Amino acid sequence: MCEERTCQSDTPLADNGYVKAPRIAAVAFMVFVAGCLVAGVLLVTDPDRFFDPSEESFASSLADGVDHGAGGCSLQAGYDWYWCSVELDPGSGYGRSWVLRTNGDDCWTAEPASVERVGGDTNQVNVVLRDGPTLSGCIGFSDYVFPNTTDYGPERLRLAPNQDV
Repeated sequence: MCEERTCQSDTPLADNGYVKAPRIAAVAFMVFVAGCLVAGVLLVTDPDRFFDPSEESFASSLADGVDHGAGGCSLQAGYDWYWCSVELDPGSGYGRSWVLRTNGDDCWTAEPASVERVGGDTNQVNVVLRDGPTLSGCIGFSDYVFPNTTDYGPERLRLAPNQDV
């Protein structure tokens, strides 16, 4: 039977009697923790490095910019802008609409807009820009991870030919 500190072992003991942790493991752990911290900071401060903007993330960002309920956006086929709407009160349905254009990244500009039905029996509409404040903003981390959107979204508009907004 061995007494404390008198047993023979290949494992070196520290002065306090415990096994010395290999330095390489400690350094590797510190590098891992530092890497996780840097990735976490980048994820929160510059989320577009990790996520691609989507209809949901733009809608959530616009709803945050309007300070109202949830939003919804749909990219218009053949165009470079989104038709977006925001609830004025949660669950009330869409109350305001915008034409949202992106800067090709995660930032956007939105102009108030409405639609007018084109005459006849066509289901086509013209988008009309309205007077009102132009909004701008950028998608934040929460817009990517926890988007503030509705279960229903604005459908793609059936735009009249040569519609230019």
